[in-house]
Amino acid sequence: MKTANSATVLPIVTLGWIIAVVPMALAQPVTKDITDTASIEQVIVTAQKLSTEIEGFVGSYATRSLAGTGVITRWKNGICPATYGFSDRQDNDFVTSRIRQIAAMVGAPVAALPCRPNIHVYFASKPQELLDSIREHGGSRALTATPSKAKQIAIINSPIQAWYATGTRDEHNGLLTFDDNDDNGWGGCICDIGPPPGPGVRVLDSDGVRANLRSELVHVYVIADVNQTKVFRFTAVSDYIAMLALTEMRTSGVCQQLPSITNLTYSDCDDGLKPNEVTDTDLAYLKGIYSVDPGEGLRNQQDDIAAEMEKTLAAH
Repeated sequence: MKTANSATVLPIVTLGWIIAVVPMALAQPVTKDITDTASIEQVIVTAQKLSTEIEGFVGSYATRSLAGTGVITRWKNGICPATYGFSDRQDNDFVTSRIRQIAAMVGAPVAALPCRPNIHVYFASKPQELLDSIREHGGSRALTATPSKAKQIAIINSPIQAWYATGTRDEHNGLLTFDDNDDNGWGGCICDIGPPPGPGVRVLDSDGVRANLRSELVHVYVIADVNQTKVFRFTAVSDYIAMLALTEMRTSGVCQQLPSITNLTYSDCDDGLKPNEVTDTDLAYLKGIYSVDPGEGLRNQQDDIAAEMEKTLAAH
């Protein structure tokens, strides 16, 4: 087991609107075993085709954006993860590589290297101090759509936790607005904005069948408390982080009745539902997220994701 090094100053160079220097103690790595290698393979953990359990899974996680749009949030621009906290660079690189590989497996966009990070993952022995420092050094706008509430939501209450910055555009690829309710926008950029729609184009359908709005992830912070995650395998923690990084996922508070890495931190789950690596259930869910029509209403999106999971899991 490696020991924590003395405090180090790590720079955060996240997006155009944040340039901060955050003091941070290098973390003790989570427990590893011989399965934790740099090579990444798809893990085969077959879930039964059980519609009720699939509907429960989708209903727990595929919910409307925290920013208030009636659709599910996902990445449109390519992801570019970066990991900090370990004294051994290979440990940081393993987490980063795992996120990129799982993203490619499920159809999420992946930025070519080199790239500017838009997913920052931290392993910290004092996670609340780290989070406070991020907020105090200009990170409020990347923690919540309402920066004045950053202090309220910047609280560590889980072993692994994520905070999301999002943007909303209409389905014509124009009229982009940033989800910042305090000061009418930030200095970040979703840089592929197309021309705005012509006069008279409706942005929101009243029947709810199509939202005609697209909610996009702009930046994600993930913080892992090594005091709690050290009891889990390194690959399990890395895959759990990948799930948080690739979709705006909130913890459901209940054990899912399908084998899923999202059950990792729940003590009341049976061991068979708490695998040590990402499962077919998780991959099918993420594939559903990235295959649905982003302009559909929430209910249609949920139905489409469930159908994609049924199809994918039935093939195993």
